[in-house]
Formats: sequence, C-alpha cells, structure tokens
Amino acid sequence: MNVLVIGGTGVIGWHVVLELCTRGHKVRILARRPPKGITLPEQVTFVSGDYLKGDINSAFDSIDGIVFAASPDYRQLSRGNAWDFYQDTNIEAPVRLFQTAQRSGVRRGVFVTSFYHVVAPELILDHPYCYSRAKSEEAVINACNEGLNLSIIQPSWVVGPGFARHLTLAGFYKNLVRSFAPLFAPPGGTNFVAATSLAHAMVTALESAKHGDRFLIGDENLLWTELLGRFAHAAGRHGKVHTIPKELIYGSGTTTAVFLRLLGYESGLEPHKWSRFFTKEFYFDPSSAQQVLKYPVGKINQIIAEVVEGNKTSPAFHSSAT
Repeated sequence: MNVLVIGGTGVIGWHVVLELCTRGHKVRILARRPPKGITLPEQVTFVSGDYLKGDINSAFDSIDGIVFAASPDYRQLSRGNAWDFYQDTNIEAPVRLFQTAQRSGVRRGVFVTSFYHVVAPELILDHPYCYSRAKSEEAVINACNEGLNLSIIQPSWVVGPGFARHLTLAGFYKNLVRSFAPLFAPPGGTNFVAATSLAHAMVTALESAKHGDRFLIGDENLLWTELLGRFAHAAGRHGKVHTIPKELIYGSGTTTAVFLRLLGYESGLEPHKWSRFFTKEFYFDPSSAQQVLKYPVGKINQIIAEVVEGNKTSPAFHSSAT
C-alpha cells in the first residue's frame, strides 16, 4: 500500500512511518518542515505542506491509504475564542482533508483523536480540545461515505522519542532525571502507551479495520510519580520522587487562567477546571483494543530506556537534529 502520513515528523506519526516501512508499505510524509538530522528510509518520501493552509491535492497522487496524526493538541493557545479555533482546526479541517482523500481515490484511513472524551465524557462540556476531539470522530466518519474505509484511534498518553523541535513528555522527563534537580511529579495518574505499540495498533487498523471502528489504545495505568520513577531508574537515579501538593497545582491552574484572560488568549483545556481533573487517577482498561489489534504491551520500560540512553535509532538523538 502507498500511505500518506499527515504529521509524519511528530512522535506518533514518525513511529507509524517506521512501522509501515517494517511491513513493506511505501510512505509519503506530509508536514510543514522536513525532518533534519536523519536519513529517511528508502521507501519514504517527503512533501512539504500544511493541511490547514493551501492546496495539498498533489500529495494524494497514487495514494491508497492515509494516516492522520497531526491536529493541534491541548497545549495550543488561540487568540480569541478557543471553541472556534478547535472547531476549525480539529473538526472542519480534517473533514475537508478526508473528503479530498476520498475524491483522490484513497480507500483506507486512520484518524487519531484522544482518549479523554471516551473515558471522561464530562470533559466535553468544559474543554474546547476535548469537545473537538469527540465531535471530530463522527464528522470525519460521516464525511467518508463513498468508499474510504476510516477507523478511529483514541490513544492514551504516548511515551516515546520525537524530533528535537517537539516538546514531548519523554524529552522533558529525560532532561529532568539527567539534571541534579530533586524530582517532583503531580499527584494522580493515567494510562500510558509506548509509541512503538501505538504505531503497531495504528498500522494494523489501517490494514484491516472496518469503517467506523474505534479503538481505545493504551497499556499501563501508572501514577505520575511511578512514571517519573521509571525514568529516574533508567538514568541511574534511585532517590524518591516527591508528589507536588494538589493545592499548588490548583493555584497554578487558577493563576494560568487569569493570565491567559489578561493576555487575550484561550486554552484548549480550561486551566482552573483541568487542574482539578488532572490530579485524579484517570485509568481505563485497554484490553478490548489489544485483543483486536494485537499490539505489543509491556514496552514502556524499554522505550524509556531508549529515550534516556539516547538510542541512535531514535530521531531526537542524532547530532544534527533541530
């Protein structure tokens, strides 16, 4: 299959590219900037473009399948109304893109959203990002009604290396445990999945899932202190990981909300309410998707070690990476 990966230089997209290559597919990456500091595999080509701007019709030439792993995430700030921003970028823009793909003859696709609205539907009412992720799923499935077989991937927190210009959870924790700073993590926890496991699940869905299938992808339920402790252990640090008091996080959320309002920005997650939710244990059982897609589990420690050690097969660790 010839597969177009939208956002193929991101943490999720890059691992999907590698998994596609492993299975013998040919890949075309569409992103705003080409990856630097690495040599693309032989069966991978790059085309520059932004699905939010301009005409990218030519990117679909001779493409059979599409993986969409791009949209702005919850960290994106918008001038003015965040609900309007995420309506445009996370709902309307993907609909237009999949309609273009369908007209171009693409027959299989995977669309990456999030797990928040699945596990805690109440978040949809307060947070523009969560609302957009929930509403985008039905919108893109309905848009692909003439032969484009589209499935939905709802991943938990992804642990894995990315390109140096991307701020990732793994990159932040790697730098933290390599420093001399005492280790602090928030209270609460959530589900985590290795980027390699997620990529395996996504490519399997691309190859075999039915139109409208939705897969809640995850692996281990961990406290934030446990996750940071695993990074510390991989770096040879064995001290205690301290828990940040909830009151500090609540205060930070309230202060952030005030500053954003004063500066004229809005966030994809309402900071005051999100700070209360974030400190809970936000767990779920991913066994249903694991049974169907057969993706590997128990890989989080392995990928943490690769991140901390600077495994040279990972793009973030090449000397000339941006």
